[in-house]
Amino acid sequence: IHGLESGPNGRKSHVLKQEFDVYSADMKMHSTSIWKRNSFVRKAVNQHLLPLLFAITALIIAIRTKHNSIKYVFYAMVVVYALCLVIFRKRLKGFIVSASFDSCLEIQKKAIAEFRPDIIVGSSWGGAIAFELLKQSIWNGPCILLC
Repeated sequence: IHGLESGPNGRKSHVLKQEFDVYSADMKMHSTSIWKRNSFVRKAVNQHLLPLLFAITALIIAIRTKHNSIKYVFYAMVVVYALCLVIFRKRLKGFIVSASFDSCLEIQKKAIAEFRPDIIVGSSWGGAIAFELLKQSIWNGPCILLC
């Protein structure tokens, strides 16, 4: 199970493939790439896209409106959104990591069912995924964790 920035064709997987029959499911994971389905950045964008668009729309309306009472309401909406981001940033980060982790876990559950491995080797992020597979008794066989 590959790490955060690696993939099924990473160095560790490549070295193991020289001696063993290796299957490494692509978790489509990366910390910063928007193009990887389970990346932290993509999960963050998915989570914040609608509220952010709403805040931007409220800001545009506030800037363009002539009525002060409406203007202040829309400015308040933008401020509330910004405050929520600041106040709940740790929870939001936790949610983003959890969403990525859960998606990767599902990919590995399917890989285990399809490939039926003799042993699992998990590296870094993949080690955390492998540990969770053990913890949930999804995998009960031999496991090497390279964390």
